Amino acid sequence: CPVVRRRAGQHTASRKRMAHAAHATNLRQAYALLTASSSEAERRAANEWLVGFAKTAEAWGAAEELVRPSEAAEEVAFFAANLLYSKIKTEWHTLADAPRRQLRDALWSAACGRPSGGEGQPGPAARRLCLALAAAAARTE
Repeated sequence: CPVVRRRAGQHTASRKRMAHAAHATNLRQAYALLTASSSEAERRAANEWLVGFAKTAEAWGAAEELVRPSEAAEEVAFFAANLLYSKIKTEWHTLADAPRRQLRDALWSAACGRPSGGEGQPGPAARRLCLALAAAAARTE
């Protein structure tokens, strides 16, 4: 039945979005520990977690969540944009066409929606998002 399939698809998308949000929260917290903790052990553990997490498939969705203008401060958005830029340079080929298009659209929307860095220039996160878009375009056939 088309209605049941559509609702099932919406439910799956909703669950996926909730999972991305949970991973984004963990990513944001680890970044906060890395940059603000006074404990060397906490910073080391946060860094190890971030390095390991960056290698996972879940990192795509979590970072995508954090680059949205309403989701994170500029520093966190820059970190997430840099994570996406790195993953695009090394793992773009592992994504299927549909996730590539969805990520490209999300990057474009996030880059256009980020606040300016002053004097009408894009801020650091927007500039990194543009680099991520360029990297994606260069790797798309």
